[in-house]
Amino acid sequence: MMSADMKETLAACHDCDALYRRVPLRPGEQARCIRCNAVLYRTSRIGPDTMLAIVLTALITFVIANVFPIVELSVQGITSSSTLIGSVHALWGDKREIVATLVLATTLMVPLLDMLIMALLTSLALMHRRPPYFAPLLRLVQTGEVESITGRSVPVQADSICVHGDSPGAVEMARRIRARLEQAGVALHPFVD
Repeated sequence: MMSADMKETLAACHDCDALYRRVPLRPGEQARCIRCNAVLYRTSRIGPDTMLAIVLTALITFVIANVFPIVELSVQGITSSSTLIGSVHALWGDKREIVATLVLATTLMVPLLDMLIMALLTSLALMHRRPPYFAPLLRLVQTGEVESITGRSVPVQADSICVHGDSPGAVEMARRIRARLEQAGVALHPFVD
């Protein structure tokens, strides 16, 4: 098993299993496998500081957009206007609870939650801290084990393998995986007989 330091300094190709030493990349660059040309890892064009600025700007815009009216009607000198929350309240008052709930969820709650989560994650990235759930998720992916509530490692048996890849070698990689599993005595069965 690889140590944590090795995992941070090495990169394995997902298509051909070649192993490389990680090198620092400039923003927007990609590291590619010299054997099969698959992308090993990449850097974002924008850093967490820029992403946090974008998210905070979006939050400010979101608040402004929801404070001011979305509709204003003026008929024969009588003016009526409504905000998004006012529209949800009016729909609820008209006994259209399902529509009101959908409007509230899709136009207010989900976008707000998305922006708040992005603000949290980018803030943690700027403080060089991983979210608390990230370590157990990474461990599951890398070792096939989860930590129980008592602190004991529990192996997780996978019942299926899903190969994701759009590189030219993806089909051949799936064939090699199947051959290696069969050589190791793993019984493979189709999903549907």
